[in-house]
Amino acid sequence: MVFFSQNKTTQEESREAAALPCVNLWDIETRSFQHQLLGHTDRIMWAAMSPNNKLVASVAWDGTARVWDAWSGSCLHVLGPLGGQLWSGAFSSDQKFLAFSQGNPRTYIHIYDIATAQSVSRFDRLHMATRSLSWRLDRTMLACGADDGTLCIWDPYTGEERMRWCLAFDDFLMRRFANTRAVQFVDCGRKLAFQIREGTVEVYDFESNLKQQFTRGVEDKIDRCPTSEMVCSGDSKFVVVPDMDGSLRIWDL
Repeated sequence: MVFFSQNKTTQEESREAAALPCVNLWDIETRSFQHQLLGHTDRIMWAAMSPNNKLVASVAWDGTARVWDAWSGSCLHVLGPLGGQLWSGAFSSDQKFLAFSQGNPRTYIHIYDIATAQSVSRFDRLHMATRSLSWRLDRTMLACGADDGTLCIWDPYTGEERMRWCLAFDDFLMRRFANTRAVQFVDCGRKLAFQIREGTVEVYDFESNLKQQFTRGVEDKIDRCPTSEMVCSGDSKFVVVPDMDGSLRIWDL
């Protein structure tokens, strides 16, 4: 299990090295720490293990992405600093590539070759921070959701934009509060699921060119946006959506 500790920003005050944000690896069977991965100097925004469980990657507001050996705890690569806060990341299914997003001072999506620690491509046609990334299983597409209600699909190696959706608003300023998140390719890449900030989940089918919408009923009122994100089952049959009205909705995809 991967989790964070001491994960507060250091922009307001400096802290000693031992008190800086930390990525922790917990052994569930022995109920003990396997490794504490120190090195980031500001808030960690994302960390995950690679599909083969051999690597751990993390990104933080210190402008660096780090790749660790999950078994030894040693840091293999430090990518950056890139001159701005990093917000999200994703391993490719073959764990050869790492994608991560930069949100300040400009918004970029970076693709790095993990073995060589070299940049493969960089996209810069987004206007606000990207908090969610997902690789298609065959590694031919990378999807990202941005804070202005935009969802984009890219060729991860060339940076060519394949598709783009934007939520429609009468008031353009409302787009600043309509981030898309929990972006996830499902059903072996045949569908793309994503969640809008107010809780609605949409699933786009690439083969039929149809989109399904999963949302609460008209009578189910909320006065705050959900903080928890939807999750899809491993077999792509269900989507689970926790909501601020106290409901946990399970939908058949």
